[in-house]
This record gives sequence, structure tokens and C-alpha cells, in this order.
Amino acid sequence: MIKLLISVFNPEEVDVAVRGGADILDTKNPLEGSLGANSPSNIRDIMRAAPEKIITSATVGDVPYLPGTVAQAALGVASLGVRIDYIKVALYGPKDYKQALDVMTACVKAVKEFGRESRMAAVGFADAGSFGAVEPFDIPRVARDSGCAVAILDTKVKKGRTLLDFMSLDDIGRWVDMTKSYELTAVLSGSLGSEEFRILKDLEPDILGARTKACSGHDRVNGRLEIEKVSQLKDILVHG
Repeated sequence: MIKLLISVFNPEEVDVAVRGGADILDTKNPLEGSLGANSPSNIRDIMRAAPEKIITSATVGDVPYLPGTVAQAALGVASLGVRIDYIKVALYGPKDYKQALDVMTACVKAVKEFGRESRMAAVGFADAGSFGAVEPFDIPRVARDSGCAVAILDTKVKKGRTLLDFMSLDDIGRWVDMTKSYELTAVLSGSLGSEEFRILKDLEPDILGARTKACSGHDRVNGRLEIEKVSQLKDILVHG
């Protein structure tokens, strides 16, 4: 079954996400971008509030092409003293496959060398062409070649547009198939709601992620996460 990832901003939202049926509890700071980095104390408190059974993830932000800097950030998240299963790196600054590979290789190496158990996730943007970032179809290769466990397709633009506004359904399907052919976990996100979940679940990604349309007023920054909206997304994955 496709897993439901819900992004939370603070510890107060953890209970809502869990009671709504989230399989994966993700933490980010929407004030700092599409995959904005949360504060170390907020990440720690969120993870401490997370049930033992739930999968957890945290983002280091929409990163520049500075492999050393990003590797330090990834290691910092992995070293907070709480369980974080996956660390997400949003490849905003890298312009091509090589630059993205440099960043993710540095992150994977840093976390492994210091004995941390977190796995790495490479995040690409369906709308990368509008700001010159690495192409979406390079992301699965970057993830595979750097030793990541997960590849994620998201969007940078969140205002009233979804993943399906930036890539065709056929292309998203090819992206999922490519990712899974590399034995990576395939994740789709990008302002997804009920309508998008019904369409995208037929592509059989491993995980569908949401925040914007699980919040009141579809406001990922100022809205509050609502259990009814989370439950509705979970129901679509379970019952169609």
C-alpha cells in the first residue's frame, strides 16, 4: 500500500498527523521555502513526540551548490540524538547531474563516516526549469549513484499549483518507474490534495506527501493541520 507522508512544523501538529493516519512524519519549516529547514530544537521536539512505530524524516532545506556546507547540515540533523529515519536534501542550487551528485555524495559520506543511521533522500523539483535547477529525471540517477535510499519529486512553486501543473502524468509515471527500477523509494509531493492523490496513486509510487492541502485554507504557512483533511487523504490511499 502507498504510504502517506504528512509534513509538520511543530510538535503540536504531530498528534493531528498521527491520528489522521500518517505513515511518515516529516518536519520542515515552510517559512524558509518549499522544503525549508526547521530549527534543531523543533526537529528534536517533533521526533520525541513521534510514536515509535512511525517513520520519520527531516529536511536540511532548499540547498545551494556547496557540498561541504550541505554535508555539515545533514550531519547536524543526523546528530540531534533522536531517531530520524530519512534526511531530505532539496537540490535547489545544483544546476546539473554532476553538481547534484557532488552534494548528495558529500552528505551520504558525512552521515556514514560518523556512524549515524539516518538514510539520505535526494529531492528534485518538477518546475526546475523555471529557476535552472537540476532536471527532474536526473534525480533518480543522483540518488542511486550517491548511495541515497530515496528519490523525491516535489515543486518549488506552491501557490495554487500542484505537481501535475508542471509535469504530465506520463512523465511523472516514467519518473516513478525509473526510480523504482533503481530499487529506490519513490516519493511524490507538491501541493497534493484529494484530487491529485486519486490520480497519482494509480502510478504506484511508494509514498505520497502532503502539507498544503491538509492545512486550513490550504495555507501551508499560516494554516493549521486538520485531522479531517489528513484522514481524507489516508482514506483515498486505503480505499480509493
